[in-house]
Amino acid sequence: MLKKSILIVFMILSANIASPYYNEGQAYIIYSQANQLYRDKKFDLAKTKYIELIEQHKGSSYMPYALFMLSFIETDYLKIIDYLNLIKDGYHSFKYWHNAVEKLGDIYYIMGNYRSASEMYQLAKTDKAFYMLGVIFFATSRFEDAIRASDILANQANDKELVYKANLIKVKSYVALKEYDKALAQIMQALKFQEYAFDNGVGLLLYAGKSHFFRGEGGRALYIFSVLRTNYPLSAEASIAAKYLTYLERNSIIEAHPVKWVDVYFSRPAELAYRAEKTDMTFDMFESEAEKTVRQSERLAANIVAGDIMEYIVRVAKVKDLSVANLIASELSGPKHRYPIGIYFREGYYYAEIRGISSVEVAKEQARKITAMGYTDTKVVEVVKVTEYGSK
Repeated sequence: MLKKSILIVFMILSANIASPYYNEGQAYIIYSQANQLYRDKKFDLAKTKYIELIEQHKGSSYMPYALFMLSFIETDYLKIIDYLNLIKDGYHSFKYWHNAVEKLGDIYYIMGNYRSASEMYQLAKTDKAFYMLGVIFFATSRFEDAIRASDILANQANDKELVYKANLIKVKSYVALKEYDKALAQIMQALKFQEYAFDNGVGLLLYAGKSHFFRGEGGRALYIFSVLRTNYPLSAEASIAAKYLTYLERNSIIEAHPVKWVDVYFSRPAELAYRAEKTDMTFDMFESEAEKTVRQSERLAANIVAGDIMEYIVRVAKVKDLSVANLIASELSGPKHRYPIGIYFREGYYYAEIRGISSVEVAKEQARKITAMGYTDTKVVEVVKVTEYGSK
């Protein structure tokens, strides 16, 4: 009798101990099923499974993973914000907590809520978060804050491309503050990372030219803008340089003064391109237009969909694995479909995209057909039409 009582007590204790592990096991099974459906591009079914896990196993360690995966499947920004906020507020030990908060900042940024975006980026403290803080602070004329955010990024980042971007934001901020000596000194620091520059260093030439221009050193500005326009004739910065060159020519500044570091880091043109197109705009007018063009280019470099001058892209996939992108492109560009799809690398991802579409209706029709083939991540994206986009 004593043995039977001991056995019953042991079974009760075992049940009480095993129950949480059993639930965790069930949660794992559901999570694995959801992930497989996601890999198979059955996103609606995957979404249902992730929600099932959340509803039935609230205490599971897989809960934040399911919420994070839902933030990639969902297309409604408000729902994405809800999922990410649940992670932010309730799962501080989650392995990807900083990534989730960073993504929350990205969503707010895309929605134009810069204040909330800034708050999330400051919480995330990732390299990209500090870069985006610099972008936001510069865009909102908080130039000292942009410099501070960029300093933190430059000191902590291992990604040399991001370090270059941090230096470029500092250069721009010093120019905006009219601290041209500091801008030129910062350019010398940024040049150390030119090989990692997303823009090949053309931004440094632009702001170096502007710094010398506003310091009254027209000959040096003439030289730098000429080198810029000759070496990067199709860039947005070249069109800006042309306006400055026109202004200099109108004011009889046609004798260039060579700048040594420019000759070291950039190819010196055989002939200076100081003669630019004529314009009826005043200096203030073309400066405003020029800055607008550059800001649009910079938003694109920040990997954020925003802008006023647009073309349309059908984005089929955004993946980490090049082989996956190749499989998608091979199928869609093959003899059966012949879509003019390309693969582009940016910010650590491979994008399978059809670019250069001028009509939104054409883009939507292509996206509809590709979605019907099973590529349910396909979307139409409006982007600024800048030559340097995706040229890494």
